[in-house]
Order: sequence, then structure tokens, then C-alpha cells
Amino acid sequence: MAKKNIRGDKNLYRQTAQTDAMTWHNPRSEPFVIGGLPWLAENNDYGRLPKQIRPRLRESLAWVSMQPSGVTIRFRTDSRRLAIKVGIDRNEHFPLNSVAQESGFDVYLGNGKKCRFHRNLSADKPRKHYAADCQLPDGIQDVTIYFPLLNPVKRIHIGLDDNAKILKPNSFQNAPILFYGSSITQGFSCSRPGLTYPAQICRDVQAPLINMGFGGNAKGDLIIAENFADMMKTTEVSAFIYDYDHNAPSVKHLRETHEKFFKCIRKAHPKLPIVIVSSPVYWREPEYFGKRFDVIRRTYQNAKKRGDKHVYLVNGRHMWKDERHWQDCTVDQLHPNDVGFRLMANKICQTVQRILK
Repeated sequence: MAKKNIRGDKNLYRQTAQTDAMTWHNPRSEPFVIGGLPWLAENNDYGRLPKQIRPRLRESLAWVSMQPSGVTIRFRTDSRRLAIKVGIDRNEHFPLNSVAQESGFDVYLGNGKKCRFHRNLSADKPRKHYAADCQLPDGIQDVTIYFPLLNPVKRIHIGLDDNAKILKPNSFQNAPILFYGSSITQGFSCSRPGLTYPAQICRDVQAPLINMGFGGNAKGDLIIAENFADMMKTTEVSAFIYDYDHNAPSVKHLRETHEKFFKCIRKAHPKLPIVIVSSPVYWREPEYFGKRFDVIRRTYQNAKKRGDKHVYLVNGRHMWKDERHWQDCTVDQLHPNDVGFRLMANKICQTVQRILK
């Protein structure tokens, strides 16, 4: 067969994975550490909500909860090569998304503030099964692998050089940060998994990530609040980012659910820092989003009147500066692009950093 003639930059083409002479590891065994899945032990899968409540959820919410946004694998190794073999459960694709984001895995190297992007491992096109690899620098490396934002992962194995050292990852400076919100919180439509605003904040403050963004399905369901409150009895959380705005179908729905959800969490955890966030898409419809912000601000103000000293408010109106260029922070005048997510992370992180001092 004739060799394919590559036109343009050859670096933009996916290369065939070289997976020979490697030992394959199940990342659910020590010393690997999987993050972002508080119910992993009881679920026995990579779903983000407990298996026992899935039959009681709206079908669409149960569906989205299997998308593994924010899930990570962490370890340390001196291997010169890193590979993955992946089985994807569903193969969804949306026009504004990249394959790297929907089904790919981001590899970051380094620990703490030195953690930096290294390589995205993904297929050349949407596939249910694929392998991919990359080279690693000399010496012991801290490795963090971010799961895809969209397509559920049925299985994954990590390939490393034969006889490579595998060590447990370094500890984080802070306890995990829990995020709840819409497709924006989940990460659509950044170009790859490590660029969601929750992932960027957690790297900035050196904390594990628990991303409970549910695209189209963050509607203030009380069953979700109850399970968050219960989970935090056994899982230490340093802050809760309450980014619930977009998916409420109306101002009326938001009014009926926003404060109720907040109170459920607050009753169970009186001293938990809670950061309430409103939509950054304010300039798209200032009057409409202004009414929604009034509801969100009322939750905050009522909490302060009750003497709550651990609640904070971030106005999304100020994330993308002003109406002159906010569209350039999005892919569709709604979902952020990489610039939009960085600006969101910067603004929210200012509050998070004050909390964690």
C-alpha cells in the first residue's frame, strides 16, 4: 500500500501508538490514585454519582452523570514512555467539540504549581477503542491524566516501560474542591479536558478536583444536594463552588430551587466555604440574566442575614469584562472557549485563594 502523502504540518496528524515492550496496569490498583469519584468503591465504574440513586434520577441526568469530566489518574514514574488503551462506552460527538475533548485524555507533568500540560492522548477520529502513547522526560515524573469530558470510559489501562518504577503520587496542599453546575462547569467547549475552569482552579490552588457539572441537567435537584451533603460527611472538602444558574429553565424555577439546594448543603455542613457563582453570559441578555442574578444574590444575602460567615458571591457579569468583546470568550455566545474558561478561573480563583489561606 502506498504511503499516505501528508500535506501541511505533519505534527497535526495523529501517529500510530507504539505499545510494544510495555507492561499494562489497571489504574484502580495501587499505587495509582483515581480522583474525582467519591463513590468509586461502591460503584465499581467511572460514573460520577452513586449507582444506588441512578434509577431515581431523571433519565437525562443519569445519562450525563456517566460522563467522566474531572476524573483523574495520578502516579509517579521513571518510565520513558506512557501509553493508554481505552474502551469508550458511548461515542457521542457535537460539532463545536474536539475529539481531544470528547474522548481524549490530557497528560500533565509536575507537582503543585509546577504541574504543566504535556500531551493529549486521543484517537484520530471518534472511536470506541483506541491506543495512544507519548514520550516522557528523563527521571521520576509526577503524572496526572485527565479523563474525557463527554464520552463515558468503560475501561482504561496504563502502559509503562517494562521494569519502570511506579510510585504513589505526592499529596495535595488542600482538600478537594467540589463543583456543581451546568455544561459550563462540566467543561464544554474547551479544546481539551485539562482546560475546564474547575481543573484550572484546582491546579492553581493545589487541590483535588470533584467536578459535578451536568450538561443540561444542573436543575437544582434536591436528591443531588442530599447526596453531596452525605458524601461530605466522609470525604473532606475544602470548598463548594455552587455554579447553578444556566440549566434552570426559568427564573421561577431558579427561585424555587436555588436557595433550597444551598440550605440543604449548609444545614449538613455549617462551616463549609460555599462560593455562589452566577452566569458569565450576562452580556448576551442583560435583563434576563440580571433577573437570574437577583435570585442568586438573594440566596447569598439571606445567608448573610442568618449570620453565615462562610458564604461568598462571584458575579459572572464581571468575568468577561464587558459587552464589547465577551463573544470572543465563547464558541457559540454561550459555552466558553479556552479564553473564556481562563478568565472564569481567574475570577473565581481570587475568592478560592482567600478561603484557603
